[in-house]
Amino acid sequence: LRCKVWPMLVGNDLRITIELFEIFLQRAARTKQLTNLRGEEAALGREGTVALVHLDLPRTFPALSIFQEGGPCHAQLASVLEAYVCYRPDVGYVQGMSYLAAVLLLNLDDYNAFTVFANLLNNTCFVTFFSMDMQKIMKYIEATEAAMAIHLPKIHKHFKELGISPEVFLMDWVLTLFSKALPLDVAVRVWDNTFAEGDWFVFQCALGLLKMHSSVLETGEFDQIMTLLTHMPPNIDDDELFTHIASVKLTAESFKKLLNGSS
Repeated sequence: LRCKVWPMLVGNDLRITIELFEIFLQRAARTKQLTNLRGEEAALGREGTVALVHLDLPRTFPALSIFQEGGPCHAQLASVLEAYVCYRPDVGYVQGMSYLAAVLLLNLDDYNAFTVFANLLNNTCFVTFFSMDMQKIMKYIEATEAAMAIHLPKIHKHFKELGISPEVFLMDWVLTLFSKALPLDVAVRVWDNTFAEGDWFVFQCALGLLKMHSSVLETGEFDQIMTLLTHMPPNIDDDELFTHIASVKLTAESFKKLLNGSS
């Protein structure tokens, strides 16, 4: 079902065709050759980061063993990521991209995975994070902190006392769209809702995930909290999580106001 629904929900405003995908696959092959011969400085913009793709593949869902070298999806994942680097040399390759592309390839063919990937990363929120524009990223971090103060005041207060910023967890959660933090079957439900509702759902989900672990996050020690935020339990129940997400009354409009600096 997702193979049909995800491309429809994300859309193709970039008007990517299969011919365009093939052109960037060919360009990626040439860029790799050029980079191997002359180094990254020989490539256009951040195209040289195409050489970094292979370093991340072994770390992408290692338990599945399908994206590692010799695995059935290794070449597909490399192709989608390398083609994207050449399609968007202004962005290049950024850690986290391999997880996004891998989840798409578990549900879509190469071309559709590339199309959804490119259009998703063209979204204002995701392009901000993947471009590593820290000035704009800070607006999302500040909006998340403001939302925590409203919806999770005890956690917010305790984090303030311990000096824990949402940046600790938010960067990884956004860059991988929770595919590292959550079990894969739970993460894809988050993806379903993000594609259907909009990128603001990512932040509602973040608050719901924090609320789900409020017993630790409201009173825990610094080390205990940091460990939880960076290594979520592997046995998260999706129905319980989505109950907590729904209980956080954040909306697209209210998050936009927080993002713009008004309460």
